Amino acid sequence: MITSDARPGQTVVIVEDEPIVRLQAEILIEELGLPVASYERADEALDFIAADVSRIGTIFTDICLPGTLDGLAFADQVFARWPWIQIIIVSGTADPDEEDLPPNARFLAKPWRPLDVIAALSFKSH
Repeated sequence: MITSDARPGQTVVIVEDEPIVRLQAEILIEELGLPVASYERADEALDFIAADVSRIGTIFTDICLPGTLDGLAFADQVFARWPWIQIIIVSGTADPDEEDLPPNARFLAKPWRPLDVIAALSFKSH
């Protein structure tokens, strides 16, 4: 669901299966003035992105997700199709090696801190 007005290249797509953590991310990112679309499953988020990629600026995804795609596979697909989209990957159980992440991805361990998310959103690798 989109929780605020979509503007070109600014929407942050959150993919997180834990409702409380997803809500925390939504609130934080909306407080920064960015539009948010949030999903429990990566395949739903991928469909949303493909429908109007021009509005997407960042994906914020957990690694462990229900469905056919985990967060790393989702991030890889996003990078392969739309390499300009910024990627933030989070996990409380996995600690991926740098070479396992797309080149434009940042990793944050859970529980993430709001200032770390803000810094990651400000980071541009390209």
